[in-house]
Amino acid sequence: MRGPSPSGVRGWKGEWKEPRLCGLRDAAVADKKENGRRWVRYVPADQGVSVRRWMSQWVARRRTERERRRTERRFRGAPFPLYGLPPSWQGDRSLGGGGWSGRTGELISSLSLVHGALVEGEGPMLTVETALPDEAHGGGRLRVLAEEVWSGRAWTIVQALDHLRAPWPIGLEFDATPPSRTTELVVVDQVPVELDVFSHPDHWVAASLVGGYRVTLEAERFPIQGLQLVRVTDLEPYMVGTRRFETGA
Repeated sequence: MRGPSPSGVRGWKGEWKEPRLCGLRDAAVADKKENGRRWVRYVPADQGVSVRRWMSQWVARRRTERERRRTERRFRGAPFPLYGLPPSWQGDRSLGGGGWSGRTGELISSLSLVHGALVEGEGPMLTVETALPDEAHGGGRLRVLAEEVWSGRAWTIVQALDHLRAPWPIGLEFDATPPSRTTELVVVDQVPVELDVFSHPDHWVAASLVGGYRVTLEAERFPIQGLQLVRVTDLEPYMVGTRRFETGA
C-alpha cells in the first residue's frame, strides 16, 4: 500500500506499512530516506479515531516509547485481576489490547493478555481478556457474532448472523456458516468455571463471569479442553514479549 507524500519530502515514492496489530502498535515505518532523514507514519495508540501524522523516525520513536510506557502503566494498575496461562507454559507472551477513557483519572474497562502468536494466522494463539461486566470490545468476526447473543441483541445464532449480514457490503462474500455453541469447564485460579463457547473448527471464543468481572477468551488453533488459567501477578514476561515484537529483536 502506498501513502501520500509526507510534508517536507519531495518526490515521495516510498511505501509505508501499517502496524501489524491494533491497540499497542502506533507507528508504520516508511521505506524511504530523504535528506538523511527516515520518515514514519505515526498512529497514536489510544486515539478513538485514526489520527495519522508524518514525522521523522526519531520523533515517532520517542512518541512510540511514551505510548508504550503509558500502556504498561495501565496494565500494572489494572483495577481487576488479569488471567493467563501458568508459568509452566513455555510459549510467547505479550500484552494485548484494552479499553480505557480519559487522560487523567483514566477509567480502564478491559485489558487482555496474549499467549502464542501475536499475528493472526502465524500460529496458535490464546487471548484472555478481563473486563467490567457490561463491557464488550472488538475481536474477530466470531467474537462479534457471539457478542450479539451475549448482549441479548440476538436470541439465536441464526438471528445474530442475520444482524451481521445486514450491513455487509454488496458484492463481498459473506460466510454464513453458523458456529457450534457448547459449554466447557475451564479451571480459573483453581476454580472450575463454565464457559459459553462459540466455535468453528480452528477458532473459538468463550466467556463467563469470574469474581464479578467478565472474562472472555478467544483462540486460534489452541485447544480449550484441559485449559487452566491462573491470576497473573508478574507482567514482566508479557511486557518483554511486547517490546521484543515491536523492536523486531
